Amino acid sequence: MPALQVRDFPEHLYEELRICAQREYRSIAQQTIVAVQDYLTKEGKRLEAAEQRAADLERLERIEQRRQVFERIDSRPPFEAPEGFPTPQQIIRELRDSR
Repeated sequence: MPALQVRDFPEHLYEELRICAQREYRSIAQQTIVAVQDYLTKEGKRLEAAEQRAADLERLERIEQRRQVFERIDSRPPFEAPEGFPTPQQIIRELRDSR
């Protein structure tokens, strides 16, 4: 099992860690492991939340881009087919008949 040595550990933090360990009936090493696990778990959740926020922002940006595209489409004048232009149904029928 790997060992961890921390140099110049602040004395007031060491004393708090010792008190917590004593209160939880753990050794200082055990309490240190618990504290690091708790921190990493919280940090992992914080990172997941940050990633989710980034994904949400990206999704909202894509929605806004689509909205702008549709807005530009809607602002254009409507297309008027010239007189005698075949309907979509007629075009499809012609394509089917040509097979």
